[in-house]
Amino acid sequence: MNLPLSEPAAQKVAGREKAVLSEEESSAARPKKQFVAPDAHILVVDDNAYNRRVISGFLEPALIQIDDVESGFEALEMIDIKDYDLVLMDLRMPKMDGAETLRRIQTEYPDFHAPVVVLTADIMNGVEERLLSCGFAGFLAKPVSSAKLLDTIADFIREKVVYLNMEDDKELTISDVERYQDMLLSFGINLRLALEYNAGNTGEFLTRAALFAEYAEAGMEKLQRSVGKESYYLQVHSIKSVARGVGAYLLAELAETAEFRRDPDFSEKVTPLLLNEYQKVREGLEKILGEVEYDGT
Repeated sequence: MNLPLSEPAAQKVAGREKAVLSEEESSAARPKKQFVAPDAHILVVDDNAYNRRVISGFLEPALIQIDDVESGFEALEMIDIKDYDLVLMDLRMPKMDGAETLRRIQTEYPDFHAPVVVLTADIMNGVEERLLSCGFAGFLAKPVSSAKLLDTIADFIREKVVYLNMEDDKELTISDVERYQDMLLSFGINLRLALEYNAGNTGEFLTRAALFAEYAEAGMEKLQRSVGKESYYLQVHSIKSVARGVGAYLLAELAETAEFRRDPDFSEKVTPLLLNEYQKVREGLEKILGEVEYDGT
């Protein structure tokens, strides 16, 4: 079956062939300053367990106190009983999305003044402006890098931040990238593209890779169960975001096409291809995790 991809995947890979981040670019893409904020309380709201784990993993070194929930309804319950310095809110969630959750916070909890930052893979022109006009205090495009996430958080909770003087020593060398690039392309993974999405940070990429492998089985099962339902398009939206974070360009393209086609017949036909690509990416990530002897997230 010929899929109407928005951009040929092969062309996308070719365009990235020399996209390894230089040392200067990698340094610039890191957080402006390393910090800790042990007195800060943040609520993470996302229906995707993988995304919640990734964000929590990024924030853990900063010693931030984190609560995470999987729905807007649970977010309202948490806000009812706890005070937060910041809320990170996914936009696309079933039953009650991030925008509706924000409206209910504003209506039902008028004394709740913590900024709410929206996270979304929808980066079409005008989306950021529309969401900010709805009352969101900030906007983060998925897949969000740890550098961008931490810089944004630091901007919103400045009074809770204590800056440190630290160097990031978790970079793959260019020779390492060259060594693994060809191996991973056969699994539909572009390592250079993955490192761009992860701001050149190897530790961040490996965290995403380990979590992808861990949640892959559950993710594939949820996709299969949702075929023919409205929730299917939320699942492929989530897969698109997760796939981009690990450089799985083919999987991301398939998911994006299914999301925007919103055609039940097409969805039924493309799902076996999505599942096959999902499994292939999982195998590739497990292979590199074994090669680098990565032992934790």
